[in-house]
This record gives sequence, C-alpha cells and structure tokens, in this order.
Amino acid sequence: TGAWSAIRSALLTEQNPAVVAELVRSLGKLNPKNSADQAGQAADLASMAIPALNVLKKNDNADAYLRQAAVQSLVTMTENPCDLLAAFEEHKKDYDTPAVRLGLVLALRKLQCRRLGEFLNDSDPRVVTEAARAIHDQELTVPMEALAELASKPGLPEAVVFRALNANFKLGGESAARRLAEYATRT
Repeated sequence: TGAWSAIRSALLTEQNPAVVAELVRSLGKLNPKNSADQAGQAADLASMAIPALNVLKKNDNADAYLRQAAVQSLVTMTENPCDLLAAFEEHKKDYDTPAVRLGLVLALRKLQCRRLGEFLNDSDPRVVTEAARAIHDQELTVPMEALAELASKPGLPEAVVFRALNANFKLGGESAARRLAEYATRT
C-alpha cells in the first residue's frame, strides 16, 4: 500500500529516535492480519517485519524506548507467534544479532510463544535471561522442561538459575529432583 511504502521510506532516512519509534509502531497497524486476504500471512509477515528488525539491529539495544516500539510493532503485526519466528528465520542471515534476538524474545514473550525454549541456549546471556523470564513468569508449559534442564548448567546468570530451579519445583518428578540435588551439591 501507499502508506506502507511511505513509512518504510521514512524509516530509512529518519534520524530522530522518537519519530522512528512512531513510524515503526505504525507499521504494526498496517499488518497482514488486518487485511481481507489471510492466505500467505507468514510470507507477508516476513516482509512486514523487515523494518522492525532493521530498527532493532540499528538500535543495538542503545535505546530501550526504540526497542520497545519495534517489539510492539512485531507483536501487533503477528497473529500466530510461530509466524514471527518463521519470519526471523527467513531473514536470519541479515538480522542474527543479540539485539534483534532480544527484541524477538520480548515479542515472543508477549505472544506467549511455545518455542521460546529455543533461545535458552543463545550465545548472549541477556537473550537467555529474557527467555528464561518469559517462560517462567508466563508459566509457558511447553518450554518449561527446557528451562528446568538449565539447572544442570553451571555459570548462568542468577536470574536464569532462580527460574531454572523453580521450574524444577513446578514440574516435579524424578528428573527434576535429580537436577535439584545436583545443583545443591555444586553450590
């Protein structure tokens, strides 16, 4: 649409962070789920997500307000959380940075995505911590086992360890008890 092109063009040249935040938020309102044609939503989302991914990458976690605007845009334009992850995977070669992955985890948290466990082994501790917070605090059952397994992994941030231990308490069972006992002997 004309509005889409105008906003995307403005995002390429705009330098004012407050204006960029409003522009990227506007993109979320021009999303595939608001169109009459629902076929091919994942493909549409892949192209619609590019400006928000660009904002996340360029911002590089420098401005939390700008990151939140990009995250909100991704959330607003996404109907199915797995579609957002598929859109990222389609463009991963260009956007696989800690800042983009953190923004993606924040968006997937709001969408309560069952695939958040995939970020628990990320190379960036901030991404791992945010994924652990999302799984634990939202009580997402599918990735809870993956979070509980982190109790066996030494050297994690305290926020992750706390949630991994508590995930074991929530899950219960023999394997959870074994992980808790192993952790107790290490500390």
